[in-house]
Amino acid sequence: MFYEKKVDLRSRRKMTDFLVNHFRYSTMNSWNLSKSYANKIKISTLGLTHEQASEAFDVLSADGWWDEISFPIDEFTAECSGEFTIGSNGRSGGYLVLYRSAHESTGHKSWCRTCGQRNFAKVFTIPAGNEGIVAAEVLRTNCTFRAEVYLEQPSIQDLKFPEVQKTALVRKYLAELKSQNYTLGNKCGKCGAYGDKGRVNYEHEPRILRVMSGGMDEDKDYEEWSIGQLRDRVELVCRFDRACDAIRDNFIDLIDNCKVVEEVVMVPRNVKRLVCAVGAAV
Repeated sequence: MFYEKKVDLRSRRKMTDFLVNHFRYSTMNSWNLSKSYANKIKISTLGLTHEQASEAFDVLSADGWWDEISFPIDEFTAECSGEFTIGSNGRSGGYLVLYRSAHESTGHKSWCRTCGQRNFAKVFTIPAGNEGIVAAEVLRTNCTFRAEVYLEQPSIQDLKFPEVQKTALVRKYLAELKSQNYTLGNKCGKCGAYGDKGRVNYEHEPRILRVMSGGMDEDKDYEEWSIGQLRDRVELVCRFDRACDAIRDNFIDLIDNCKVVEEVVMVPRNVKRLVCAVGAAV
């Protein structure tokens, strides 16, 4: 353990001392005056040997090094059900900071199986039989009319069942289709794909993680907290410290077992040039 500390969860005083004395850092820029629990991860503070520190600066010059070591953040966020996460802050990203967070839906309801384009409307699957005729008419007119008006539409008038049943179906689909944004077909507005290659509804709507920039426990009087509240917060901060330890361990493993190799990468680019007829002056 480098950042994580053993805390006696039976002692109010020791838990309070741990929270009060834990290192803190700004959640945004210093001018926003909000701070949260944090750990310093600058090269000079990681407890590296001279040789490791020299290698570390080489690693920082390589592309993708952070992606190789930062997966404990995803694990921590998942353990906290998205209510807390870890972010880097500071001029050179030299601090890991504990943030409040929350999962939020992007609002997308469907996606294209050909180009991947997302859409905010659901694809409406028309039921079979007479019910499908009613549903299609309601959707085609964008739920514009009252139920009585739909009964006068030729497609619904031709149906061979009682008007009471027709009215019930119309009202059912008016309520359902007004509450959601639907399209009748599944054609993609970007690439034009449809049918088996077109849009399909998400089983689970995509979500993003929104990170709050506010501080944590800055104005709290721990003496007023119950022993249970103190214990929950200490356990959270200890999990945060443990995740920081895992990131540090990953970084040390990276500098001990990997080396930075410089390569020349050819990047194709489009150019325009003149092509002249034979004998023409250039």
